[in-house]
Amino acid sequence: MTEYHLIPIKLQNENEKYIFAKHVQIGDFLFVLEKNNQIKSSKVIDIIIQIKIGYYAPLTTEGTLIINNILASCFASVKDHSLAQYSMFPFRYYYQLNKRFSLNDPLNLFYYSNDLHWTVRNMFAFASYFIPEIIV
Repeated sequence: MTEYHLIPIKLQNENEKYIFAKHVQIGDFLFVLEKNNQIKSSKVIDIIIQIKIGYYAPLTTEGTLIINNILASCFASVKDHSLAQYSMFPFRYYYQLNKRFSLNDPLNLFYYSNDLHWTVRNMFAFASYFIPEIIV
């Protein structure tokens, strides 16, 4: 996870709000996966920052994933998790369509690379131009 990945925190009114990982503070409540496979809120008591080389950025159907037993968004560098999830609808639909009809990615959208996929790069460029306030 990077400092610009979104993490949901539990608010006092029991709702959740996505913030950048770098803004998580001691005393915030994160959602964690417990041993019984239930997601519960848990208070942050310590923060450890580790720097490592490399990354992997999966796109999930739900838009979330578990990292070290902590619920996190699969989106980074964008301020709105819901908007990011909505904007990735075409990818999720395309994936489900290919899966349902046993196609082999005819548009070559799901190949592995060491860089951002060209469609994601174009989406960032589009958003940076038209709604720059949502991009970091």
